[in-house]
Amino acid sequence: MGWTFGWSSKEAVVDHLGCTKDCFPHKILKQSTRGNVVWQLVQINPRPENDLFEPFVTIWCNLLQNMEGEWGYKDMGISAGPNYSGCPKTFLKAVTDPDESAKAWVEIELNPPKIEAGAFFRFGAEDYEIINPNLGIKGSAYSISAKSTLTGKTYRFKKSQILGNIITSE
Repeated sequence: MGWTFGWSSKEAVVDHLGCTKDCFPHKILKQSTRGNVVWQLVQINPRPENDLFEPFVTIWCNLLQNMEGEWGYKDMGISAGPNYSGCPKTFLKAVTDPDESAKAWVEIELNPPKIEAGAFFRFGAEDYEIINPNLGIKGSAYSISAKSTLTGKTYRFKKSQILGNIITSE
């Protein structure tokens, strides 16, 4: 699961991702670009010789990146539990993916837990207590400060690193 590069512009990568609209066994139903993330609502169909599952609808998250003037992407399905938020709600409501991880990710995106001071979350093998849920650092994705319950050190986190990992709230 690496990156694929080779486009001269962001628009060219987005066009490439959209050009596979009807490529059996999947069909891209909708596509939305938000910043450097391309969200795709995709229908997955079983191959004619394989009737082991019913068609279902899922979401693909494609990350975009520019490296030394060349644009590329990294794709992942929601069953991988992407650490990104911002997927269009209409996409989330259309998902019929039978994978339990995909269902859990959709549920968190549709009904995110409150991130408030005093709440605890697990990141890696360590628990943290949220000190300030909104640092308000302009231009920074790391907007939440939390203290390790193990070391007492304070760190900054992205909201996406915390969603789905809340364990308790005071």
